[in-house]
Amino acid sequence: MKIKTIAIFISTLLIPLTSFAADKKIICETPDGMRLDYFVFNRLDVENNKFLASRDRMSKANIAIIFHDKSKDVTFYIQTDKNSKPSEYKNMKIIYQNLQQITFDGMFNRAPIMATYYPLYDILVYSQQSVWPGQNYKGARAVFFHAKCHDVE
Repeated sequence: MKIKTIAIFISTLLIPLTSFAADKKIICETPDGMRLDYFVFNRLDVENNKFLASRDRMSKANIAIIFHDKSKDVTFYIQTDKNSKPSEYKNMKIIYQNLQQITFDGMFNRAPIMATYYPLYDILVYSQQSVWPGQNYKGARAVFFHAKCHDVE
């Protein structure tokens, strides 16, 4: 009887750690971040074979995220210009979740991303990595940003 009671108590504690009651939507304030480029060849009048840090264009974006509880899918909306329609990305999945963080990954503009939302602190940390092949440049890019967010009920 004592073991059964302990098992029920532990399972009651673990259920909230791995899911939430319904879909969760968050809106993020203007993110702040940077972009890191590395070109081995370019016709852009920038230096090759050197890491070049610059401001990320997502730093002025509006971001909304919906975490879908049952499917563990994530819908990621980003609007880089207030006059444009937000882009919607539905190919992301929650890969780790507990009370302290929800981590998801997927593809954004043909680039892999990983992001974590920390609900206790209402912050989002985002990273994106990509290769830039082309006739005018070849290299790699990394984008990092963070944002203060809040739940939308």
